[in-house]
Amino acid sequence: MVILNQRLFNPSRPLRLSVQEQIKLLNRLYRLLGHGYSLLDALDVLKRQKHWDEVIVYFQNELTKGKDFDCVLNDLVFDQRIVTFIYFASRHGNLIQTLQQAIQFITQQMDLRDRFKRAIRYPIFLITSFLIILFFVHSLVYPSFLQLYSTATHTSSFLLISIKVVDFIFSIFLLAGLMLLLVIFIWFSYRNKLSIKQKARLIRYFPMIKNYVKKQISFSLAIHLSSLLAAGLSLKDSLKIINDYKQHALLSYYCGFIVNGLEAGLTMGQAMHQHANFEHELTIIFEHNQSQHLLKRDLLSYSTFLLEDLQTNIKKIIRFIQPTVFTVIGISIILIYLSIMLPMLQLIQTI
Repeated sequence: MVILNQRLFNPSRPLRLSVQEQIKLLNRLYRLLGHGYSLLDALDVLKRQKHWDEVIVYFQNELTKGKDFDCVLNDLVFDQRIVTFIYFASRHGNLIQTLQQAIQFITQQMDLRDRFKRAIRYPIFLITSFLIILFFVHSLVYPSFLQLYSTATHTSSFLLISIKVVDFIFSIFLLAGLMLLLVIFIWFSYRNKLSIKQKARLIRYFPMIKNYVKKQISFSLAIHLSSLLAAGLSLKDSLKIINDYKQHALLSYYCGFIVNGLEAGLTMGQAMHQHANFEHELTIIFEHNQSQHLLKRDLLSYSTFLLEDLQTNIKKIIRFIQPTVFTVIGISIILIYLSIMLPMLQLIQTI
C-alpha cells in the first residue's frame, strides 16, 4: 500500500530502494568508477540491472539537468548518512574515495544495528509472552487460589508472599512498558515540531541517549572533516561547510558553536571544551595537532576506532540484556510454580 501510494502521488519518481539495495548499487558504482568509467558511463552499465533501471534513468535525467548528485540521492530517499557523505564529496571532488568510505562505514553501522535487533528480538518476545502469562496469573489464578484457601484454617504464607512479589514484578514491567510507549508516542508526535535547539536541550536529560549522540556527532565530525582536509581545504573552511549542511541538523548545530568560537578568537580545542558536545578524545586530537596532514590522518583513525568502540558497547549491552531478562523471567516462573504447588501439597496433607 505504501509503494502504491508513493507511485500515485509521485508517478515520475522511481520506487524507493531498501538500504541494502542502496549500498549494493553504490558499491557497484564505486567499482566501475575505480575501473575508469565516467559517472554517466557507469550509470549506463548499471541500467542493465532490471530492478534498478527506473532509478538509474531518474539519476541520468536529473544529473543531465545539472542537479547535484547528493540532491538526486535525497530525492530518491536514500539513507541520510549516504546523502551526507556524497554532499561533502561534492565539496572536495573525491567521489570514489567518499563512496568507499560511505560503503564501509554505513555497512558496519547497519551490521551493528541488525545484530542489536536480532539480539533483542527474542527477549522482547519473551517479555511480551511473560507479561500475558503474569496478567492471567495475577487476574485469574491467584484470586481463585485465595478464594480456595479462604475456607482453610491456615493460609500459606508462601502464597501471600508470592502474590506480592508477582504483583510487584507485573507492575514494574507494565509501568516500564507504558512509559516506553508514552515516550515513543510523544517523540514521534512532536519531533518535527521541535527546533534543533529544543531537541539538543531535550537530549541532555537522557544520559544514555546523550552519550550515544555525542559519540555519533564526534564520529560524523571526524570522518567528514578528515575528507575535507584531505581535499586541501583549510580547517575553518571545512567547519563552515559542515555548519552550512542543515540536513544533518545536530552536527550542523554543534559545529556552529565551534565556528563561533573560532571567530571569537578561541583555539579549536578551547571552542570544543566550551560546550562539551564532543568526545574528549576528539578534543585532544585538535589540541595536539597543528599540521593539517597529521590532523587529517588522526581524525580518520579516530573515526575508525570510535566505530569499533560503538560496536564493543553494543555487544556489552547485548550480553547484559539477554541474561538479565532470562534470569528475571526464570525466577518469576519458578516462584509462580512453587506458589501454586506448595500450598496445594499442604492442603492435600491436611485432608
